[in-house]
Amino acid sequence: MKVSKAASFADILRNSRYFKLSEMDSLKGPNVFIRGKIYQDGEFLDNNVLYMYDGKILPYDRFEKSVGKSEAIRLIDLDKNYITPSLLDQHIHGGYGIDFNNAKESEIRDLLLNLKKHGHSGILATFVPDKIEKLNRQMDIVRKIMKKPDKDATRIIGINLEGPFLNPKKAGIHPPEILLKPTVKNLEKLNLDDVKMITIAPELDKDFAATEYLNKRGIITSAGHSSATAEQVRNSGVKQVTHLFNAMSPFHHRIPSIANEGLLNDRIYAEVNTAPELLSPETVNLIMKVKPKDRIILISDALRGANIDGDSFVMGGKKIYIDENGIAKDKDGILAGSIKFMGQIAKQLVDSTKMTFADFIRFASTNPSVNLDVEKGYKLEMNSYPNVTIWDKDTLKPINTFISNA
Repeated sequence: MKVSKAASFADILRNSRYFKLSEMDSLKGPNVFIRGKIYQDGEFLDNNVLYMYDGKILPYDRFEKSVGKSEAIRLIDLDKNYITPSLLDQHIHGGYGIDFNNAKESEIRDLLLNLKKHGHSGILATFVPDKIEKLNRQMDIVRKIMKKPDKDATRIIGINLEGPFLNPKKAGIHPPEILLKPTVKNLEKLNLDDVKMITIAPELDKDFAATEYLNKRGIITSAGHSSATAEQVRNSGVKQVTHLFNAMSPFHHRIPSIANEGLLNDRIYAEVNTAPELLSPETVNLIMKVKPKDRIILISDALRGANIDGDSFVMGGKKIYIDENGIAKDKDGILAGSIKFMGQIAKQLVDSTKMTFADFIRFASTNPSVNLDVEKGYKLEMNSYPNVTIWDKDTLKPINTFISNA
């Protein structure tokens, strides 16, 4: 499907008013976007016209019939800037001094309003390992927000549990003493309503019973914080790997590991960190060269330290320091995660790797939407109500994000 071209601009110009991108506050009513680079099917189409009525993409003839005689059409000149589906971050712990493990409802709502500025329309609220009772309590807060989201705020579309079913030997920044064995009995202690994804160390999952239990419930199982062999990952039936190469046994030339399997198994998705301190540009290039493009998912892995003014923050009861290079570590130098959101890192990724901006949108929007089964909201196609972000053509920073209420 190609975006519709105008049959006659005279028809729409007669009753149109030009709007600047900065003036756009919603997609309500009739809107015509011109002179933009429109993302479709993994590429950008130049100088096509996008017709939207109340946030719905329409072909020209249906758009024309939808517009009332007294309605003023907003004509938006994109000036060669990009218009794309907005970002969907399936692995984000927080930001602006807030994390899902400890925040109050009002604090999480504030975070979601701020995330919209960075091009995010949807996220999975991601939890680090914690006590079961506390996880259940905090997940209830998230569920309350999901049921009654704030207008024009980034949506939480589900919950991601990065543990506590991790291997203590690959715990990374997480306290080993708080981790649990991945058993069905332990899983049953959690309220799994609205949980979309759980990270498990497959080598600790006896007979892969926990993974099978979650797969049957439709919860995405992800191998991570793990010393598993390639064979264990393959036999476990997990659907993806958590932040490939980080907190796992490294790629091995004789004894295939979880890293080997995450890179080489075309069936499973590979989460790829956007922060260069977590994954070098050369490694990102390797992943793109080997992994099918429809199996790469970019994540921020952003912590509560993202977009804070200070030089330290607390995560899981541990103090994390932000060094002079903007890298978050504990006192022993163990990397904690990212302090930038995906919308802040696009330009750096495009400049430092072989990733194009079209690739970035595919990996950070389209692919996770397919993985999470919400792809209808992340396609610019006819009769859809997409979440939309407009990006500056030079800085690759979001100019505006519109979140669908459909």
